Amino acid sequence: MAKTKEEYNLSPEIEKLSERLAKDPSSKLFVPLAEEYLKGGMLEEAITVLKDGLKHHPNYVSARVALGKAYHKKGLVKESLEEFKKVVAANPDNLLAHKKLVEIHKTLGNIEDAIKSCNTILLLNPKDEEIKGILKQLEGIRPAPKPPAAPEKKEEKMPAPAVEKIEAKPEKAEIKSTPKEPEPIEPETKMPEPEIIEEVKAEERPFVMKEAAEEEAILEEPKEAFKIPSRSRLF
Repeated sequence: MAKTKEEYNLSPEIEKLSERLAKDPSSKLFVPLAEEYLKGGMLEEAITVLKDGLKHHPNYVSARVALGKAYHKKGLVKESLEEFKKVVAANPDNLLAHKKLVEIHKTLGNIEDAIKSCNTILLLNPKDEEIKGILKQLEGIRPAPKPPAAPEKKEEKMPAPAVEKIEAKPEKAEIKSTPKEPEPIEPETKMPEPEIIEEVKAEERPFVMKEAAEEEAILEEPKEAFKIPSRSRLF
């Protein structure tokens, strides 16, 4: 059963701040009101007031810090972690936020993240003895680093035989030869056939030839016709 306001050890400031905030909901008075709720152990009221106020002032770092603390007290560790991460992102020098991150990371078992947060704090404040002690403690429980995994043996693939690139030579343009006209075939020159001289019959010869033949006949008459008869025959 939830406690009543009378059962909480309420500060008289709560009633005053609540009345002023009711008159001006966009006022930043929601942060001191939430702080008073946290002092009185009224975690739900504190978270509600802070979430409503951040709707009007989303970049108000002090409101984020107060909401992170409210979540952490209520046991909402992951929600608290997210709020404090937003704080250090907006304001890297916020020592309170870094210390809360050390505490949360240690609770969640994030040893390496807790060590990083300790180193960040010591850069900002090297004389912080409390953080030095926490860092020494964290380094003592830090798990040993895992040995690097052995590289997997890859099967050596035989290199593929190099394929010589045969450069494609430009094809020579085919010279189309125009068909030559057939040379005229010369008619075979026939040797003149030997003339067959037929004997021309005497009566078929021309007249001139006939006379010549007669003259030849006279010349070819026997010599006896020209012989002189002997004296004996004369007497």
